[in-house]
Amino acid sequence: MHNTEVNKEKVDIGSFAIIENRQGEILLVRHGYGEKEFSLPGGGLEKGETADLTIIREAQEETGICDVFFEHIGTFFLPTRAGIVFLFYVKMDDVPCIAKNVQEIMGFAWVNSGELPIGTSPNQIELIKRWRIGRLGNRGRPPFDLL
Repeated sequence: MHNTEVNKEKVDIGSFAIIENRQGEILLVRHGYGEKEFSLPGGGLEKGETADLTIIREAQEETGICDVFFEHIGTFFLPTRAGIVFLFYVKMDDVPCIAKNVQEIMGFAWVNSGELPIGTSPNQIELIKRWRIGRLGNRGRPPFDLL
């Protein structure tokens, strides 16, 4: 039996987005801090923010995207990070890819979701994998470990 107890003071809560273009590629951003890993656009909730507001703010800060509707497609727990993640989705033809904070974001990549670049965050690989399972069909099982 797994221990599912969580220290509420140490739980990270974040919102991330799968942004897909018409070619079926997804957008990754490369952070300029920490491990400098590729990641889905997104980040942690700020005090008083909802998950929906977080993804709108983070997407605008990291990619320049604004005025779009992000569909909430899953909520689950990442045990490796002790975090609750809200995953959103949007399909767009044109993405500006202009970070407001150039020290935070050092680059962008449109990639095939099945061929992620070296240097992609392991937690982000897990998010993308769960999205792909749901998108490609999961024999009637839910694609996400819902809370």
